Amino acid sequence: MYRVNIKYPMFAELQRIAFKHFGIDQIVEKVVQKLGNVNAVFLTGDLARGLDVPVIDITLIGADIDAAYLAELVQKAEKLIGRRIRTLVYNSNDEFTLEEPNTLIYGEYS
Repeated sequence: MYRVNIKYPMFAELQRIAFKHFGIDQIVEKVVQKLGNVNAVFLTGDLARGLDVPVIDITLIGADIDAAYLAELVQKAEKLIGRRIRTLVYNSNDEFTLEEPNTLIYGEYS
């Protein structure tokens, strides 16, 4: 079994390069535009720790996110990848603590 070292100083940059190489950044951009006003999307939980797990945790931060469209996307993606996807949506005005570790997939968040 392999594990990604998320503490490696260049991890974020290498991840961005990999996303661009595989076209993930373009796919995410198109999907996010249809979801609503999305500020950021994070990969959280064990997969963000670099572990190969059967459940993928994704956190979305934004406003007016289309829950029905999100559920449809999740269902399609689960069939494609053979894993369960668990989503958590926060309104950008809500106060919350983002789960650690996390990996920014889309947008900006500080």
